[in-house]
Amino acid sequence: MMAKFLRKYPYLLIFNEKHWTGHYLVRSREDYVKILQAMFNERRNHSYYSGYSDENGLVFKELSPIPEDADQDTVTALEVLNADKKSNNRRYKDFKIDQEAFNEAVKGDLYAVVEFMESRRNHQYEEFTIEEFVNLKELL
Repeated sequence: MMAKFLRKYPYLLIFNEKHWTGHYLVRSREDYVKILQAMFNERRNHSYYSGYSDENGLVFKELSPIPEDADQDTVTALEVLNADKKSNNRRYKDFKIDQEAFNEAVKGDLYAVVEFMESRRNHQYEEFTIEEFVNLKELL
């Protein structure tokens, strides 16, 4: 995960938010971490992550057992119900992982902030990319 720090400095960190695009010059690893921390705090202050304060309407659902003597219609109905419950449980598990990562970042752990922000770098309205500069001497 530390490969991102093997980049050549400086580079441009570009945030593509819903209503603006921000460009930040990164000259060191410390700059990168500070920028991500500032963006995390900014988003948090503007309630980007308010859904992590509760279960977000998700609950873990136990699968319904399929009786051995059930007719085919019952079996099919229970299989559909269980497929829906499994899908819900995957979303619940993903949410709990995100919620835990968010809570660690809120505590001020810079590594957790970087991990959380990077895990969301391709989310709608939270995207950020890195553009490296080209050295003309290297081209000639």
